Amino acid sequence: MYPTKGEIKKMLKEADTNKDGQLDFEEFTSIFIKRKGTVDEKGTLREAFKELDTDNSGFLDRKELEAMFQPGEIDVILKDFDKDGDGRIDYDEFLDWLA
Repeated sequence: MYPTKGEIKKMLKEADTNKDGQLDFEEFTSIFIKRKGTVDEKGTLREAFKELDTDNSGFLDRKELEAMFQPGEIDVILKDFDKDGDGRIDYDEFLDWLA
């Protein structure tokens, strides 16, 4: 069974350990490390991606990343994980990011 939007929002809130309203890279990846090995891991990741993709474009763009990460981290994230260089993170790049 896949998590509901409410459960995903709760996971994101719980991962924000320093309570600054944004997730740093370690906080963000901790969500998936905790869930690793669960039966519905792929479904959970797909649902999490959809929740983070607030404009339903199929990509995480700079604006969506700004809602989650500190400003200095966004350029690093895009440099390291935006494999096709389009300035956005697609679902496959998202999976590689969490691998």
